[in-house]
Amino acid sequence: MLIVLVAFAGCARQAPGFSAPMLRAGEVDREGRLVNDDEFVLSENRGKYVLVFFWMADSHLCRVQAGWVQRAWERFGGRDDFTVIGLSLDDNPSETIRFTEAAGMSFPQAYLGKWEFDQVRPAYGTRGVPAVFLVNPEGKIVGVNLRDGEILDVVTEQLKVGKK
Repeated sequence: MLIVLVAFAGCARQAPGFSAPMLRAGEVDREGRLVNDDEFVLSENRGKYVLVFFWMADSHLCRVQAGWVQRAWERFGGRDDFTVIGLSLDDNPSETIRFTEAAGMSFPQAYLGKWEFDQVRPAYGTRGVPAVFLVNPEGKIVGVNLRDGEILDVVTEQLKVGKK
């Protein structure tokens, strides 16, 4: 599924413990047209851990991190208390679709549009890609700029904490 950002509001913090900026996105077709009213809304995912992955198709490092995010999705995506959202900063949706297919990314995706025009990325304090954040069920950022195996380690640890 590919979704495109249709609304945004939030804060400009990236440190653990700060509230995560809101995301609201709707599903689009292969040409980037909105096809239905299904949306990913971060605030509606309260009660879940949300792994947020900013990426661009032309980045080798993004391809590497996509593999780690995909592993987290495969391991925990079936749980009621966890989800993932990939946020593409490519020039057009076709690049996003090609990359997600080539990288085997089966988790939900949002096309944010060109880097210089996007408003979500700066709200998270992201200055480069890849960037991976973990938001807890209360909407607080608990993992910042996670990399490689650290993604799985932090998600695993946080899910244990959430299962008191």
